[in-house]
Amino acid sequence: MRKFVVFSGLLAVIAVPAIAQADRDDHPGAVQFCQAERARIGVPAFRAKYANRNGKHAFARCVAAHVRERGEDRRDARRDCTVERNLIGVAAFRAKYGQGPKHKNAYARCVQQHKASERAADRAARDACTAQRNQLGVAAFREQWGTGPNDRRAFARCVDGTEQDNDSPTPQS
Repeated sequence: MRKFVVFSGLLAVIAVPAIAQADRDDHPGAVQFCQAERARIGVPAFRAKYANRNGKHAFARCVAAHVRERGEDRRDARRDCTVERNLIGVAAFRAKYGQGPKHKNAYARCVQQHKASERAADRAARDACTAQRNQLGVAAFREQWGTGPNDRRAFARCVDGTEQDNDSPTPQS
């Protein structure tokens, strides 16, 4: 029992900093993205997009949204690669994504490629919705895409609808 307690304590001492470091590694890209977006669209528009109902915590909410989005991209890419590996077989999967004569790191390379393509699709959907919002005006855009009394999720619904149907952004009913 004593060995178990010592081993558990040692494992906790090693695991907690590793988990904290992994969490910190996701933030720099999100922080840089949010800083660039705030500079690009201006502080009032940034607050309107990310702030809570009291108009506060816009930057923290932006970072949290992008960290969450990166995790979703990673999870989706892993799922897609696992499905693909099961469909085509391990040998063909390694031949397709692996590197070198032994086809090493096939799964990691697959995940990396899928994440990049998902980010590109997301970026294209966001750009299309931004252009549509600029063309229609904010009020008409919210009326077309939003739900509820204040149409707060109009942009998110537009992006989701555009990602599902890349041909033309149309509202989902």
